[in-house]
Amino acid sequence: MQITTKGQVTMPQEIRNRLGLLPHTKVEFELAGDHARIRKARRPPGESVRGHLALSTTGVTATIAGVAPGVAAAQVRVSTATCSYIPQTQVTVQKPGQLYILGDSYPILNNCPNTKYRLITYQVQTGGGTLGVDIKTDTQTKDTFSLVGNNTCNTGQKNSTSCSTDTGGQFQDQLSVNCNTVGGSCGFTNTNQQWQWCPPNGSASQVIATIGDLVVHNHGISVGGSFTVYPKGTIFGPSGKIQ
Repeated sequence: MQITTKGQVTMPQEIRNRLGLLPHTKVEFELAGDHARIRKARRPPGESVRGHLALSTTGVTATIAGVAPGVAAAQVRVSTATCSYIPQTQVTVQKPGQLYILGDSYPILNNCPNTKYRLITYQVQTGGGTLGVDIKTDTQTKDTFSLVGNNTCNTGQKNSTSCSTDTGGQFQDQLSVNCNTVGGSCGFTNTNQQWQWCPPNGSASQVIATIGDLVVHNHGISVGGSFTVYPKGTIFGPSGKIQ
């Protein structure tokens, strides 16, 4: 049921029959908190300042005083024995269960061309291995480690523990020691990288992908035991690499 631009609604015939509202019956309504009550008029037309309804042979047309044209139906609730309309929205949340690699590459760092930089793009999917489905809505994830190693390059450390939003269910993992400030070979090793889903209801995060150890050095970067980039379509689940 929706209010027209003229502030009118049509009462269903079943309700009219139950209340004995015949064509040309005079009715009135009054505000009661956040809803309106509709009943047969108890006073001559024009005396009520609350508003009125004019019935036709096709239904009840209600003109609601003080309601601006175009007000959405969700903003008006009519209840009591007459009718009740409370709009409800049901949202189905797809539960992530794995990560699908969209891309894995070694781009060049313009400011440090001799330092390795690895960029992996993940797509969040439902579980099921090759039967997993992309989750295109925004999700929230975070990565954790069993142990975070010391960065011998003295250029900071990867240690993300906060949930962040993945637009369209996609995110990137950027791996590098940045510019080597000490010279020679340096870097860090973080053990057992796991990506976890952060449910929107605030409940405990859930592991959706176990990648493995990250060995991030200025001359090479190993992800889950591989210095070689993973092909598109590689899938990681809660227990590790699926394919």
